[in-house]
Amino acid sequence: NEEYLSPHFKELFGYADDELPNHASSWQKIIHPDDLKLALTAFKEHTENGRPFCLPVRYYHKNGSLVWVLCRGVAFKNKKGDYVRMLGTHTDITELIHAKEMNRLKDEFIDTVSHELRTPVTSLKLFSDILINQAQLGDKEHVLESAKIIKSQTAKLMRLVDDLLDVSKIQAGKLELN
Repeated sequence: NEEYLSPHFKELFGYADDELPNHASSWQKIIHPDDLKLALTAFKEHTENGRPFCLPVRYYHKNGSLVWVLCRGVAFKNKKGDYVRMLGTHTDITELIHAKEMNRLKDEFIDTVSHELRTPVTSLKLFSDILINQAQLGDKEHVLESAKIIKSQTAKLMRLVDDLLDVSKIQAGKLELN
């Protein structure tokens, strides 16, 4: 059950070489429990069915944070056909995972903002058309009512635009949140 865990592997998770013994239980204690099951299943599929061993998993860093790692490996057999060794790599993909999450949140934000902007713009168009018709008919009371609605929807639209500008400034590092 002895496994060689390189110093670099241990360093990925904040451990010195002597803090994690070269044993399967060492990495199994720091991998996310859900991902341990995935890793063991992937290993079994690799050795039984020849499927490539390549999967992203989460490990716990010594400081408690999660580190995303792409695990890739190849198992080797001895002359009898028994698996005796597995060589592999572990690549830190945490930043890539966070970037994907940020892109997903950005897309979600854009969808929400698009919907929120459409609502007042639709109201502005509708009440502008009504205002023009009422003005042509000389209906001063309804013209005033439509103008108030247009003013209210314009104020809502301006707040949304201001919020978008604030988000843009935050992303550019020109505005800090308190």
